[in-house]
Amino acid sequence: MVKIVFEDVVKKFGEVTAVDHLHLEIRDKEFFTLLGPSGGGKSTILNILAGLERVTSGNIYFDDLIVNDIPPEKRDVAMVFQSYALYPHMNVFDNIAFSLKIRKLARSEINKRVDYATGMLGIKELTKRKPHELSGGQRQRVALARAIVRQPKVFLLDEPMSNVDAKLRVPMRTELIRLQKALETTLVYVTHDQVEAMTMADRIAIIDQGLMRQLGRPLDIYHKPANMFVGGFIGSPSMNFFDCSLKTKDGEGLIETTMFSLGVGADIAGTVRDKATGSELVLGARPEDIKVHTGKQPESVEAEVYAVEPLGNEIIVDLKIGDQIVKAVTDPTYSGKIGDSAWVTINKQRMHIFDKKTEQCLL
Repeated sequence: MVKIVFEDVVKKFGEVTAVDHLHLEIRDKEFFTLLGPSGGGKSTILNILAGLERVTSGNIYFDDLIVNDIPPEKRDVAMVFQSYALYPHMNVFDNIAFSLKIRKLARSEINKRVDYATGMLGIKELTKRKPHELSGGQRQRVALARAIVRQPKVFLLDEPMSNVDAKLRVPMRTELIRLQKALETTLVYVTHDQVEAMTMADRIAIIDQGLMRQLGRPLDIYHKPANMFVGGFIGSPSMNFFDCSLKTKDGEGLIETTMFSLGVGADIAGTVRDKATGSELVLGARPEDIKVHTGKQPESVEAEVYAVEPLGNEIIVDLKIGDQIVKAVTDPTYSGKIGDSAWVTINKQRMHIFDKKTEQCLL
């Protein structure tokens, strides 16, 4: 169990900056997720933690110990790779026990640890099978068991569910959450899948182009995105964005787009006016905060139903407003058809306003 600190960490590959002045603290016994698009620097951060890559500058601490120059085998971390990296010629037992045999542990201790890990993950009956005789989910459990038996200070998981069937991902997420809490070990999890991050993590760091765009608890990031990148990346379907400007009169404000206007109170108008770097703004609204009506409503805008995507428990409606396609989420009773007229309103209590130049959230 260990607290991890990145102190102004930079990692460059030639002229490419993969990690850009990262300041980050991962708490002891925390399920921590690095989330972001492919190529954003998440796996590089994990490889630095494991000692597989050296930092260009800055320091990494495990508690109060700087580990920059400590080799991977002495950092007491266990890594689970996307490919699982199982030895094809060994059976499950030998794959799990391999690192313990290298460390020359007693046979009784090896058996005890393997029995504990396989029992925890429900794979005791698979110990005599070879990797090619296992499903993707079973291989993942073997890879996790191999990490567990080492009893490391830190678990590092790099996209471990990318090769697991979609149907198995939900129960595997549940198992990982329970496993981490049972082991009471610091776990760092890399993924580009926001559903994995939102459902599993205690906290999330959004990583893009080597930069940490936001750090926080899953629901805080969802409801209070710090910038347009986070607002657009988190959430499915993605947040809708509208170019806009703010006009004020007698203290009250009016958010104006080319398609509609929204009145806002003096407090919101004042905050936006004080924080904005210029007159160009962006209004953000999540699909679930856009309501579709059959008739005209106050502050509504007319739209054309462009597409309808039924999902069973909800319906995603694509609406054409001017030249822009806007996504809204409705309940499954919605009966609109392509080409129908509709009226759209935005929940002003949950809207987001961004500075177009800096892309930072102003509210």
